[in-house]
Amino acid sequence: MAIKISNDTIIDDNRALVTPRIDGTYINYHPNVVNSGDIDLTNPAHVRVMQGNTTYNLSNATVPRSAFILLDTTSSDLTPTFNTVVWAGDGTPPNWFLHRYWLVSITVTSAGNFAAASGYDF
Repeated sequence: MAIKISNDTIIDDNRALVTPRIDGTYINYHPNVVNSGDIDLTNPAHVRVMQGNTTYNLSNATVPRSAFILLDTTSSDLTPTFNTVVWAGDGTPPNWFLHRYWLVSITVTSAGNFAAASGYDF
């Protein structure tokens, strides 16, 4: 019997591990970092320095894809909004005012777009 997570086969009927396909653009094993526009999930790495409160839209959010965003909310305590994501934990976004810098992870599965964030300061 195959083992699945959100309808994605992880171990097949022959007990073989199935490596999920993760799309992205890589150059010399380093991601092509994108620093403007929507969060395009065909690119696995993004950097955003916020200039104001911003709503980020996901594009090309097809199964299975994932990306991370290095986010600088600046010293002005700006608030990002990510459309169409379900946040880890209780489903609410983090308190963005607690930290200036954030590592945001987005994973697309057949069950939805899921996000988690870890804040840090220097």
